Amino acid sequence: MSGLEPLPETPRGLRRTALALYLLAALVRLTLLFGFGRYEIARPEPVRIAVSLARNGTFADPYLIPTGPTAHAPPSYPFLIAPIYRILGDTPSADMVRLWLSVLTGSAEYALLPYASASLGMGAVVGALAGLAGAVIPLHYWPESMGEFESHGRPCSCNCRSSGSPAGCGTRGPPAGDSAPGSGGGGGFWERPTFCRFSAGSR
Repeated sequence: MSGLEPLPETPRGLRRTALALYLLAALVRLTLLFGFGRYEIARPEPVRIAVSLARNGTFADPYLIPTGPTAHAPPSYPFLIAPIYRILGDTPSADMVRLWLSVLTGSAEYALLPYASASLGMGAVVGALAGLAGAVIPLHYWPESMGEFESHGRPCSCNCRSSGSPAGCGTRGPPAGDSAPGSGGGGGFWERPTFCRFSAGSR
């Protein structure tokens, strides 16, 4: 291994590191979002589908005019945020909750990097340094925080698949088993069809 060894690769040590990275990433992005007003309320296709699900129970109408049922967007993200619009209605408050959710979800990708690097045999400290850099330097702030598409969740899914379960942080590589490629591929279709190849091949 390299000389970067001071970070304890125990479950407790990794949990503490992950929690610190998560809180730091969320703090930076929430400060930009609400402290500096760096946001815009937009309604791209996945959000419009979510509003349709909340209003009518149909996976439909991704455009400015009603066009009926659609396969324009993967189903996971519209189904995830549809309850927000179901509870709060098609309102600015619902949009702000969507932004909160996007920040809290996107921040997890940096917290999971120590798990991913430890599982891939690079040592947890490598992932911790990468997570620290990503947390404090918000290069991808806009897609991570606006909640317009599912892009803030895909890196998180990549890290989960690379590292397996955070509870099993001491193991090397993702969980073995013949079911892993099939379940990963199915999950990839729900997130993004082009993501399916990585999901199915991560074993």
